[in-house]
Amino acid sequence: MRGTFPDALGDAGLPPALADAAPDPGLDGAVRASTAEGAALVGEPEPSSPVVAVSGAGGERFAFSGPVLSRVPRGEDAGRLWEGVVLTASVDGFHALRGRPRADPDPDFEIG
Repeated sequence: MRGTFPDALGDAGLPPALADAAPDPGLDGAVRASTAEGAALVGEPEPSSPVVAVSGAGGERFAFSGPVLSRVPRGEDAGRLWEGVVLTASVDGFHALRGRPRADPDPDFEIG
């Protein structure tokens, strides 16, 4: 699992050295507080993962569980997905989207 952090950070264009913070128990309080904030914004004590919290155009904070994907989007597809999810989730009254996967999981994607 340790190798996953530097790889993910590198893919995101961030310094792989940030992975050194992953096992630091001194950060546990901040992670728990962030998780609690996201859960409160979603409105569930234990929302499904991932929880994404963002600020809307007017500065209001909102959060949602997901998106859940069977494949990792790249490039323009990733940007379109992010913009669409945030736009949809920011609409007053929005609650959830669900559906079955439109593609099988990527057989080349590995965690760990």
